[in-house]
Amino acid sequence: MKSIILDTTCPESSTYSSPCPESPKEWSVNLSTTKCLKLTRPLLAKIHKLVDLHDKNPTQFQFDVNRCSLLHKKALDSFINPSTSQQRLLELRPFLQTEVFEAFCEIFMNFKKLTAVLFDMDLNPKRKRHRTGPIQHSLLCIPGANVPRLTTLAALKMGKSIALGTKTSFQRINQAMAFNPDTFPQHLRQYCDDLEDNIEPWLSMEPQPIFGRYTNTLLFGYVIHILVMHLNTLFYTLIPVLLHWLEECRVPVVRCFFSSYWNFSRTDGDLKNFQDLLTLTCESSKDTFWLFYKNGYWQNLVTTLQLTSSNTSRYDVYCQFHALMLDAFSNTDKLDIKRDRLKETYRLMRLNSQYSRNSAILTCIIALFIESNSRGLAMATLSKDTHNTLLKTYVKTAEFALQWLALNDNCIFHFQDNGNIQIFNSLLQLSAFNHKQSNKIVDYLLKHSSRRKIQHLITQILDLDARICALAMAIQALRSFYLNVPFKGGFNKVLPEDVAESFRRIFEDDLHGSVYQDFLDWLSESNDANLNDLGESILERFCDLKGATKRRRLI
Repeated sequence: MKSIILDTTCPESSTYSSPCPESPKEWSVNLSTTKCLKLTRPLLAKIHKLVDLHDKNPTQFQFDVNRCSLLHKKALDSFINPSTSQQRLLELRPFLQTEVFEAFCEIFMNFKKLTAVLFDMDLNPKRKRHRTGPIQHSLLCIPGANVPRLTTLAALKMGKSIALGTKTSFQRINQAMAFNPDTFPQHLRQYCDDLEDNIEPWLSMEPQPIFGRYTNTLLFGYVIHILVMHLNTLFYTLIPVLLHWLEECRVPVVRCFFSSYWNFSRTDGDLKNFQDLLTLTCESSKDTFWLFYKNGYWQNLVTTLQLTSSNTSRYDVYCQFHALMLDAFSNTDKLDIKRDRLKETYRLMRLNSQYSRNSAILTCIIALFIESNSRGLAMATLSKDTHNTLLKTYVKTAEFALQWLALNDNCIFHFQDNGNIQIFNSLLQLSAFNHKQSNKIVDYLLKHSSRRKIQHLITQILDLDARICALAMAIQALRSFYLNVPFKGGFNKVLPEDVAESFRRIFEDDLHGSVYQDFLDWLSESNDANLNDLGESILERFCDLKGATKRRRLI
């Protein structure tokens, strides 16, 4: 299909917990291609209109985070825990522009009508209340089970290929072709040969005896991925309404829709070739994500939808909401290195120190450190600006080391995690890079400024550089201890006393218990004289602070 077929493997297993009926019914009818085009046309038209509006005035789509954060208790309870999908939509009204809210209402109605046809549902609320179980079709779910068939998951995932492989999915192509096809923008012409004109060729794929059975599922996958593609800019607060509606109707694929929504990332490799067609910024949605986490919106939504993380099973001891949040934190669209948000991320990781995706989250945190550090250095116009950037990165790196490697039972580090070596290496490389930057700025100041005028700044930078180097040596020692690998080299110009001081400064309140004692034993028994000296220096600095340490001596 013109080169846009994506990987249709779907790792997310549905954990929808509602019981299946004993006699699942088949599709009443598979839709014709003409009917599919007719069903999706109103929804696409409204989405294109909103994309055009966003391109002209993106601020109009910003959710009013400040106003929402000031809700009093009764209003907040109503907002975070609505009883119906309709109420969930109405609760958004005060925080959205009128035009946007009205468009959301229209899209919600179009989505309900489309879903009713695809899943053979009755939209009459009175009749809907008499349903005793979820809508189950033998093509969708395994009879008597609570998980979709693999063919259903594949068809839904293929909906992403349809969404990305069709010109009608993208407002910018539609607009260019409709108004002036003869002067089609050069940067968009590459897509004309690669994309289909509409979804008809996709729904007519051979062999039809197989693909024809899943027309409805393919179309639903197409629709949800069209919505998710515009998640960060348009529909971040609307999709929970749609999910709530599907849960009310007991549609068994709600888990798959939620997974696409929750795990969406602007860095998704499938979107790499569509940068000219989509706006993938995430800053406004990131603030909304953290507000909804703080006020309990996400937790109530997860409860309403009866969801669990795809990275755990029902037998795991993890709090499933914590697991879902950690899933989200492994995505840089949602992870944030602002102090309060990073602190909360570390807290959840400590509570779930053996969670399978912790290493991925730690890697993302370091990537954000590096990005922030590089951006700060690039924007610096004064030597003091460079110093401030290096200082901020040092503080964040030291806090990272404390949370990950604290010498007690509450640290995040787990020896079985994949990626431990890479995380250690990344920390050391970041420290080495900033050490070089410190030396460069000192050399520059000495050559181009009066020493008397900038002596104080030079002293600050040299002091910071000493701390950066000492922290790097401390991390090297901890790498050797935790991973049982050789200690690489000595401390060069960094004295063991300075490294011990780094330990004191960072780990002072967390050095206790058997792990700390094991670390001291390891230092004393090492064949490396530098590590022996470090152990003695640590002992000296903590003898006045820790009674247990005071009574201990290295052998």
